[in-house]
Amino acid sequence: MSSVISGTSESGNKCPNCGSDARPEMSFCSSCGTSLKDAPGSEGQNDAQATVTDSPESLLTTPPSPSADTLLPPPPPPPPMQPLYHTTNPPYQQPGMTVVQPMMARATNNGLCVAAMVLGIIAVVFFWAPFFGIVLGVLATIFGAVGIPASAKRAQAGRGMGIAGLILGIIALAVNIILIVTVYGFLTSNA
Repeated sequence: MSSVISGTSESGNKCPNCGSDARPEMSFCSSCGTSLKDAPGSEGQNDAQATVTDSPESLLTTPPSPSADTLLPPPPPPPPMQPLYHTTNPPYQQPGMTVVQPMMARATNNGLCVAAMVLGIIAVVFFWAPFFGIVLGVLATIFGAVGIPASAKRAQAGRGMGIAGLILGIIALAVNIILIVTVYGFLTSNA
């Protein structure tokens, strides 16, 4: 009976918190988890006051964890990276000010160059019509010859169309002249 009061038993120590039996090699109570190393009965005290604690602070202490690194939760994941936004503000301007880019005016085509190309295409298509092909060829050549320098002087687009109209007009004129000379020679030699 004296072993129950003193906090020890034949099998080992008694838990000061719940009173359950514990073996001498155990550090914590298997029932409630109280530390048995700090228990007064663990040092071999045999008086009846050994199981009673003198200070209320000893009741509030929690037993140390068996392994701190296995019980800790993993660290939280790093915060997501902020997306990189492209700003319209150059670095030398104050924040909040936006730069308004002026709209570039589209270069207009030179009308004479466009007319030269259209007339040159029609003249080449209708080369078999003698006078129609000649008139269109002459107009395409004139519009192309005048439109090419005018587009360069006014910084207008369409220089390539003027060159195409000039070349097509010359080809249509040459084919029409060859056709007229051939037909006229054929008609006069048989007469």
